[in-house]
Amino acid sequence: MGNLMNEKTYILLFILFISCIDVAFVQAQTKHVTIQGTILEEDTQLPIGQATIQLLSLPDSNYVKGVSSLEQGNFTLTAPPGHFLIKLSFIGFTTEFKTLQINNTTKPIIQLGKIELKPDAILLKETVIVAQAPPVVVAGDTTAYNASAYRVNEGAALEELVKKLPGAEINEDGKLTINGEEIKNYRQESDIKNLNILSKRITNGKHLIIHSERKLI
Repeated sequence: MGNLMNEKTYILLFILFISCIDVAFVQAQTKHVTIQGTILEEDTQLPIGQATIQLLSLPDSNYVKGVSSLEQGNFTLTAPPGHFLIKLSFIGFTTEFKTLQINNTTKPIIQLGKIELKPDAILLKETVIVAQAPPVVVAGDTTAYNASAYRVNEGAALEELVKKLPGAEINEDGKLTINGEEIKNYRQESDIKNLNILSKRITNGKHLIIHSERKLI
C-alpha cells in the first residue's frame, strides 16, 4: 500500500512539473515586448507629433496594430513574438521602415532611438498653393490697385502703370481720369515711410492707392 501511494505521489509531482514547464513555455512564446522611439524632422531636428507608426507582420505585411507619436515625437508600441516591419510615416515626409525580429530571448524593451523623416520634395512641390491679390479692390471711398497684376518693366514711370489700370486715361495735358473722373492726387505705397496704406483725398472725394512690389519712378 505504501509503495502504491509513493508511486501516485511521484506521478502527481511529475504531472505538476510538466504543467509548469508548459505554462512557462507558453508564457515565453507569448511574451510581449515594448518598442520605443522618437520621430524627428531630418532638417530641423524638431519632433513630429501625430506621426503614424504601424506594426506589419512579415512576410505578408498584414496590419497588426498601430499608434501615433506624441507632441514631442516619442511613441510606445507593444508587440508579440514574430517577424515584423515597422512603418513610420507623416504627411509631407518620406516613409521610413524598420524590420524587427522578436522571440523569447528578446529584451523586454527595444529602443529604436531617433528616427529622422526627410521632407518629401515631390509631395511638397505638388501641394504648393499660390495666392494672388486681386488687381482692384474697392472699399468705401478707397480704390486700391495691385500693380503686380499689370505688366510693366522694372523702373517704369508711374504713368506707364497708370495707363494700364482699368478705366484710367491720361490726356495730352497729363490729367488722370478714372472712369471719366479727374484725379489730381495719388500715391503709391513706396511713398509712405511707415508702409501704412494711406493716400491723399482727391477732388471728387475718393481715394486712389497703388500697391507696387516693383520699383517705379
